[in-house]
Amino acid sequence: MDPYITWLQLKRFPLFEAAGTWWARYRRALVPASPKPEPVEITNLQAQKLLHESGTLFVRYFSQRYTRPTEFWYTECSRYENQDLSHKLKNQIRRAYKNCHVHRTDPQWLAANAYDCYRAAFERYQGGNSPQNEKDFQSNLLRDVGGPFDFWAVFVGEELAGYSKCIVMPQHASISVFRLHPAHLQSYPAYALMDTMLISYVRENGSTMSNGFRSIAHGTQMQSFVLKFGYHNVYCDLKVVYRPALELIVNGLYAANSIVQRTPDIRLLSAIKGLLRQEEIRRSFDFA
Repeated sequence: MDPYITWLQLKRFPLFEAAGTWWARYRRALVPASPKPEPVEITNLQAQKLLHESGTLFVRYFSQRYTRPTEFWYTECSRYENQDLSHKLKNQIRRAYKNCHVHRTDPQWLAANAYDCYRAAFERYQGGNSPQNEKDFQSNLLRDVGGPFDFWAVFVGEELAGYSKCIVMPQHASISVFRLHPAHLQSYPAYALMDTMLISYVRENGSTMSNGFRSIAHGTQMQSFVLKFGYHNVYCDLKVVYRPALELIVNGLYAANSIVQRTPDIRLLSAIKGLLRQEEIRRSFDFA
């Protein structure tokens, strides 16, 4: 059994099983629960049953990988050696270690010390949404005690400049959280933190390290950042199975997709734009 799935079951997170895969809610969608990307084969009947059981709006997954570029992918790194890094990146990493130091930590320490860093990072990079309050932030971290996770902290002097959380499995590690305090970005903490993790998991342990799937709604700085370190895109398809009523709505709205994508990013329209962008990517595989 996947250790992460075992932990989710132990913590009584709602999970749903179909087609040999465990599924978990993500916002209003249902996605494979394991952080390790694996193709899934599932029938429409099985998917509709999952939607009924979970109360979600759609099931999202991938069913095959491609050797050619496609409109959907996830990123991973399975080799990390100094000779493969660019001269510029090596200089940035050296500069980072002059300014920063990285240590393993634990969720208890982060719960007690990292809220200011979390809040500052959230407000800088996820403006428009509200960060967790301190009590919820601490509770979520303390819930992770004893789980299949590693936590890392990067410091500038004695000040916390960032932290990360990785889900650790046999021969695989997945970045789950990567937060940086904007006040310390000039000290290159992201470079020290990423280099330390890649040395630990990929170079020394021989694991593959992943950074998740392409963002549907918009690109992120993190996606371009990890490519500097030897991550690469693993191209795959995108499968989406909607509830019947939502499928009718999506098909009706899709005719105006080009107009909708030019509208302002206010809350409701942003959700519609993301849904239609997802449908655009899904349709790109109809004739693949």
